[in-house]
Amino acid sequence: MNSKEYLQIVKKQIDSMIEQQRETILQTAEMMGQCFVENGLAQVCGLDSGSAFAMELYYRAGGLMPFHRFNSKDLALRKVMTEEEISSEQFNGKKENAEKWWGIYRVDSKDMFMICDLNGHTPVLVELAKLAKERGHKVVALVCRKQMDQYISTDPEDTGITEYADIILDTGAEYPEPVGTVNGKYKVGLTNTVLVDVLAQSLNAETYAWLKRNGHDRMVLLSANVTGADVHNRAISDQYADRWNS
Repeated sequence: MNSKEYLQIVKKQIDSMIEQQRETILQTAEMMGQCFVENGLAQVCGLDSGSAFAMELYYRAGGLMPFHRFNSKDLALRKVMTEEEISSEQFNGKKENAEKWWGIYRVDSKDMFMICDLNGHTPVLVELAKLAKERGHKVVALVCRKQMDQYISTDPEDTGITEYADIILDTGAEYPEPVGTVNGKYKVGLTNTVLVDVLAQSLNAETYAWLKRNGHDRMVLLSANVTGADVHNRAISDQYADRWNS
């Protein structure tokens, strides 16, 4: 495995994912666009490597404004839980943490949820999706189907996050994920994070296109390096005061 070989593999996986997910991406973009037009936010969430999805969408220059990130670190910052309690080992496996997490933010009835859970069975994320669905929100789940299909749950009540999703996006990555070896034995070359980032930006692009096609403002954030960016960005974010950064 070297950088050239890895790039070729990733490009092939990206092309395959976009081809397979094309219609689903367009459906998600329409759902996002309608949510934004109705003054809703997309509540984005992921844990560990899945947090890349939320980070790629939330308040990024060149991206759209109406996103709010569910960040587990906020629970510690607001002294709802300790730093130890929000560690992956303590937090991810306890579905009761979802209600505490939800409770620290201002979630509006017009908001939708976009949750990245590649194995599809992380208890706190599944519970978050369940709560969102029960409370009348649209739910988009981003998973890796091949990884999800290999997951063995020890919870007899675990139905997986796709049970509560209105739309399911699939990275299409292989499982086990590493695509190469070093010295004939060390598995290297992860692809899911790259695929997640491409999906996130594809959704941004298609949502921008949907908004433009339907005659709506695009709400695109500018880089801080651009003259007037602060004024431009603040004018957009003020529409969601105490919600996008709640």
